Amino acid sequence: MNEEKQNTGTGERIRIGNSCLTVEICLRGAELYAVRPAEGGDSYLWSGDPSIWSGRAPILFPICGALREDTYMHEGVQYRMDKHGFASGMRFEAVETGREHAVLRLEDSETTRAMYPFSFALTVRYALAERTLEVTYAVENRGGEPLYYSIGAHEGFALPEGVRAYEVHFDEREDMTAADLAGPYLAGTHRRILPEDGRVLPLDPEQFVPDALIFLAPASRGLSLCRRDGTRVVRVEFPDFPHLLLWQVSGAPFLCVEPWSGLPDYTDSSGILSEKPSITVLAPHATHQYRHRLIFGAQPTM
Repeated sequence: MNEEKQNTGTGERIRIGNSCLTVEICLRGAELYAVRPAEGGDSYLWSGDPSIWSGRAPILFPICGALREDTYMHEGVQYRMDKHGFASGMRFEAVETGREHAVLRLEDSETTRAMYPFSFALTVRYALAERTLEVTYAVENRGGEPLYYSIGAHEGFALPEGVRAYEVHFDEREDMTAADLAGPYLAGTHRRILPEDGRVLPLDPEQFVPDALIFLAPASRGLSLCRRDGTRVVRVEFPDFPHLLLWQVSGAPFLCVEPWSGLPDYTDSSGILSEKPSITVLAPHATHQYRHRLIFGAQPTM
């Protein structure tokens, strides 16, 4: 299949594919739009129903989660930025495309510098190999001062039979301790979820009230989202991300698996960007990469 471009009501999209999968990527936000079996059928991704959640797989940059009062301070100047940053709402340039890969890039502009006073490039590479979609994020500091940022993935996977029909198989045994939220901010306390220790987490809508399950330091660097009868499996690997979130609109037929490099503000955060929880500091003219793999039709971890 040749790489294609389409103009639709949802914006311009790129299509790549192989004998196993067909993948559509929006230029707006470099966001995955759909991942389908090559022979056709429903997407593995959430549909983006705006009455529930309009996202599909937004990329979070240059922050993950919320800032206190949506503002931060840097070198004595206050800036405003919405939850999860601005990348998901901006058009990326397709800098390289092929049958099984696409590379998209966002660079700083007058618009971004009003929210985020740094010179940067965010490059996202999607590459297919059989049933694996490998995603590589590269953050480049093009300026002469340290760059402060976080980056995160936010893929929503469709659960056609409902959330209770699925479970998460972690690669390693987890203590199932999740960080509490106070509104959109970290509360500094924790809760235990059932089962309290193990590798398999049966999903239930009540787990997502009031919000996400936030694993601050998961032992696993990968997991499998499995239908309980084993007939539908999506594997997610995140070797370079220290934090993991599981989220859905309670009871909706999707689950977001979200590897993050950063965290939301705490209720008592200082509001200074350089002091933001788990912020990454990138030296001038340096580049840092993050690997992320999605495997569709994988075998569950045991």
